[in-house]
Amino acid sequence: SDACCWFLAFVVRNVGAALKYTPTKPLPTLLDILCTVLLLRLYCTAKGFRTLFSSMAKMSTAKMEIVIFAGYVGEFIGTILPSIYYKMPFGESLTLTLIMCCKGVIELSIYMIITRQTYTLLIIIMIIITGLALIFIRHLYDTSTRRTISNSDQNFGLRILVCIHSEENVSSLTNLLVLSNPTKESPIFVSVVQLMEITGQAASILVKHDRQNNSLISNLYCSGHIGNAFDHYESYSEGSVMIQNFKAIAQCASMHDDICTLAVDQKTSIIIAPCSIGALVDRSQIGGNPSVLNDNSSYRIAMLFLGGRADDREALVYSIRMAGHPNVSLTVCGVTTYKTNSYQGNLDKEVLNEFWASIAGKRKIYYKKETVRQGVDTRHVIHKMADNFDLVIVGKYHEPDSPVTLGLREGSESPSFGGAAAA
Repeated sequence: SDACCWFLAFVVRNVGAALKYTPTKPLPTLLDILCTVLLLRLYCTAKGFRTLFSSMAKMSTAKMEIVIFAGYVGEFIGTILPSIYYKMPFGESLTLTLIMCCKGVIELSIYMIITRQTYTLLIIIMIIITGLALIFIRHLYDTSTRRTISNSDQNFGLRILVCIHSEENVSSLTNLLVLSNPTKESPIFVSVVQLMEITGQAASILVKHDRQNNSLISNLYCSGHIGNAFDHYESYSEGSVMIQNFKAIAQCASMHDDICTLAVDQKTSIIIAPCSIGALVDRSQIGGNPSVLNDNSSYRIAMLFLGGRADDREALVYSIRMAGHPNVSLTVCGVTTYKTNSYQGNLDKEVLNEFWASIAGKRKIYYKKETVRQGVDTRHVIHKMADNFDLVIVGKYHEPDSPVTLGLREGSESPSFGGAAAA
């Protein structure tokens, strides 16, 4: 019967969700497939057989259609107006509204208590509305697009998420924020996440430090030298930097979930972390000389443009922003090969040409071109730059079969060596 089928699907789905926390991985996957692919579709198919299109000719549907569409209009207005009131982007507000107007399994269960003629009418309208909403949602909500430094609005500032493991990371990260050239006209919004590893089966915790409420939980998890250091930097910046402190307590295997979730919630354009998202390598921690940035010092930045993907173009935009700082000088080193005929290579040429035109007359920005045959030559270029700059920036990913990067992975722990390397 329908009730037994629905109850079995409910039990299987909840058992599968409970077993996801156990080390046995294949079983929840099998239960999810059994629930969502088999039982749920059988249930919806069984409900579809209850429709009787011939009964529509025997009833007057005008009044019922008005009532049904009034319900959809009320749901549409009741969702989009609060979304706009709370300053959600109109595209996201409309997408959320269309999603809320779609009907699902719960509505199929509720429709069982009405007559067969009315049930058939509701199913027809539900299919039409859901089908149209799906088309508009796919057009409005493009999951392939991502927030980048290039398309971030300079008038609303740059949003950065910074991940910290220990107090030793604070100095290099604050230097990087200073170099990012925050101003009152183009401020920087920084979300600082202190990462703490836990063991065992304890649940992960993500706590925001609220300086206004000063709750017990917030002070217990988020107070400390790291939070105080960034709060002090925020007060020193005089309104050009806004900082929010968080603490993520989780297992290493799931810590990235908290970081990615927070990055989406805060609408960040770049993540600076001790990994390949935007790696900040502080060489003073591995035997190098520390670089301290103050009002009287000068800072030399190099941007290594290897090309091939959009990451280097993002790094170039970030470097140009840094070059706006009065104490910063930027050198862009474009590494190219003798033959570049690919689509990405043509995009790189256009970007470099635009960059070359934009720096005309600017004394603190320099550009030099290095032509190489293979990755070994690129490695020599990198070694020559190592001791001449305080900060070297390079994109995250590059084409593995490109002559420029061929052989660079040898001896490297990660296929992506990008981000920023601080001297």
